[in-house]
Amino acid sequence: MGFYVLVQPEEDASAEMVEHATGHPSLVADDGHSRIAIQVAGRAGGLELAANFARQLAVAAAAFADRCDSLASRALPAGPRHAIRETSERGDQQ
Repeated sequence: MGFYVLVQPEEDASAEMVEHATGHPSLVADDGHSRIAIQVAGRAGGLELAANFARQLAVAAAAFADRCDSLASRALPAGPRHAIRETSERGDQQ
């Protein structure tokens, strides 16, 4: 059975490769409140499958980062949107 995990990174989020025991690497994503680890399956071909998955994840993560950068460069300046008011032709705020 699978499950869905949603992570919305905050300032303390991180991702790293760790290897607590030689020959048993893990890819760990930590958002400060929860953690997800990707490990090698303990079966024949597990290392190759994990490497392939990590490469696919890296490509997707780079595309995600590029898209976020693109959107951030076009975003409105930071601040509450309710502070933006339209002005009528008479000069009064609506």
